[in-house]
Amino acid sequence: MILSKFKKGDKVQTSYSENIGVVIEKQYFDYLDMYVYLVTIKNHNYIKRENELLEVTNG
Repeated sequence: MILSKFKKGDKVQTSYSENIGVVIEKQYFDYLDMYVYLVTIKNHNYIKRENELLEVTNG
């Protein structure tokens, strides 16, 4: 199993948007060999793969 880049409560943004969201939940999928995250951005929930998210370092 690979290590998770993000944890619950981390601030993230998608690679194609400047909107900042928060990780609500994460789950590892063996058949995908990756973590998938439930992220809230502007009161909407999205399911994102780890490679779609960027770490927010300021704010």
